[in-house]
Amino acid sequence: MPTLALKSITLNEIAHSLGATVVGDGELPVSRLVHPKDAHSDKDILLALDKALHPYLESTPARAVIL
Repeated sequence: MPTLALKSITLNEIAHSLGATVVGDGELPVSRLVHPKDAHSDKDILLALDKALHPYLESTPARAVIL
């Protein structure tokens, strides 16, 4: 499946749009929302709402996660 190159945005920009709070570096740039198993870059942001996915967070190159 092809990957789309997206403009990087910061965690603060995402949080502001969602009315959420950032814990950590809000200036961190991210460019792809992915499943924890599909992370390949430190610019990926993971969506791990199910606690069963949390073990994947220990070995991911991603630096941001939505829990």
